[in-house]
Amino acid sequence: MNVSDKKLSLQFGASDGVAATLAPSDTTEGTVTWASSNTAVATVSKKGVIKGVGKGKCSVWAYAQDGKWKAVTVTVAAGK
Repeated sequence: MNVSDKKLSLQFGASDGVAATLAPSDTTEGTVTWASSNTAVATVSKKGVIKGVGKGKCSVWAYAQDGKWKAVTVTVAAGK
């Protein structure tokens, strides 16, 4: 599995999408599950859209059905 970004910086309240691709491309393990290490800093949707909700740093993980995973380090800056 690969993710489109290994690091992501967001402003408070901003969102950005991260794509996860499974390898090899003919794999049957087509479902990716997303999780945030700290939902007080960043949340992540089922489609990999990460939203900055609080100042700080956390990790967002993409998990494949075969047990493989990749992490994205997310840094959220202070709000207005």
